[in-house]
Amino acid sequence: MGNIGIGVDIEKIERFNDCFDDVSFLHQIFTQREIDAYFLRKNKIPHLAGRFCAKEAVIKAFGDCKKKIFFKDVEIFNNDNGSPYAVVNKHKDYDTKISISHDESHAIAISLIKIRKT
Repeated sequence: MGNIGIGVDIEKIERFNDCFDDVSFLHQIFTQREIDAYFLRKNKIPHLAGRFCAKEAVIKAFGDCKKKIFFKDVEIFNNDNGSPYAVVNKHKDYDTKISISHDESHAIAISLIKIRKT
């Protein structure tokens, strides 16, 4: 099972309330493409918390990989049908599935990764 990784993260949404105006935080965690997409969203804070969780989940899933993965190495987007997907810029030989959800108080994400080559 060395070629499969799983990661999960859960966060309180209220933790991200001040991040909306903190441009330095946004640029430390998210790429410019992600920030641009973020500002188009109606429910910005739950969206931000969910994307943060997704990045954490992907990083955790790559935990045993030889290449260290950081926040800005992972980009989270939605495909045409609205499903989230991850792009890991440092690692090209992988398949991944992610799921993001939230309610009024918490956001959660899970990532399953299969590494084709190490």
